[in-house]
Amino acid sequence: MSWDINGKVDVKNKHDQVVSINIGLNDDGEAEYGRLGIGGTKAVGDGELRDTIGGVLNINKRDNDVKDLLSELLLGKTDGTGDDKPSDGVAGIDGVELISLDGNSFTIQLSNGRSTDTIVFSGEGVAKIIQDVADMSGGGLDFGNKNSQFVIIDADELAANNGNKPTGSTNGELNDVIGGSGININNRNNDVLNLASEFLTGENPRDDTGESPQEPGIDGVELIDIDADSFAFKTNGDTVLIVNAGDEIASVATQADVGDSKTTAEIADQTDISNPNSFIGGTSGELNDVVGGSGIDINNNNDDVENLVLEYTTGSNPRDNSFDDTSGIDGTTLIGLDEDSLTFQTNGDTIIVQHDYFDIA
Repeated sequence: MSWDINGKVDVKNKHDQVVSINIGLNDDGEAEYGRLGIGGTKAVGDGELRDTIGGVLNINKRDNDVKDLLSELLLGKTDGTGDDKPSDGVAGIDGVELISLDGNSFTIQLSNGRSTDTIVFSGEGVAKIIQDVADMSGGGLDFGNKNSQFVIIDADELAANNGNKPTGSTNGELNDVIGGSGININNRNNDVLNLASEFLTGENPRDDTGESPQEPGIDGVELIDIDADSFAFKTNGDTVLIVNAGDEIASVATQADVGDSKTTAEIADQTDISNPNSFIGGTSGELNDVVGGSGIDINNNNDDVENLVLEYTTGSNPRDNSFDDTSGIDGTTLIGLDEDSLTFQTNGDTIIVQHDYFDIA
């Protein structure tokens, strides 16, 4: 089998573009072979992308560019096979941003200084690659360590064992949230819930200040992605992906109204047309132009999921007759976008939109 590719990108093109790539597993249990021309990697950043994957994005017998991409972004190194050139040891690639990461997908955006292109990777083969990169990191985590690390924490497994994932010494607000040197789920505390609540509302069960509203987020910590089942964050060069956290996220993301002063969160499930509207409150500005009211709608006349995905990736949508070449929505921050979820924040509120847009695009 080959890759299932939906869309295209040309990084030399002046227009923002988006492509979705679904990668399965071959008979050996490895990611399927395939390739995607992206129009000249030397146009991105300072040339580090070209050093990492060469001129074409591909997986073949001697090289896995998708794995190289993710490991360079998270660990600052590749596995050294194929056309890889020596890495600088610093996590990240100039001109490339990781905008989404969960257990079976990740999304990057490539910038050439004039336009930004989005590539969504998903499928069983991508899940295998994500686990392989975590294995490259060794499984340990120490926020005080100078090396970039990547770990995957399964919240269900942690809860089943009253478990603890050591993190090394924490400080600042992160220490206030998880309260020590590990991420715990036990009879007294659930740090996965504490983290999810802090990222979504700015409050958590350890916080007794009574201050409201509070800004969502944790000082010194970058939230890479949060969806209905998982979230990923980065601090001090280390990346943590927590999967099977749906119960904790759902307990926080109950209802949002982007028009009020409260800091809230909501999961808007738009995967079924029988659920035609998810109320998110009074929208304004460009967000109102994109979704056209107080809800995220899917009906015979309108598809706000399509509008949101295209506006964040191409700067245009079916409601918008002007192609302004600027992806994004003023007054909002894109937190994550992958094959089945889109998350954004506006006016202190977080909206997680579950979708199947790339299945039908």
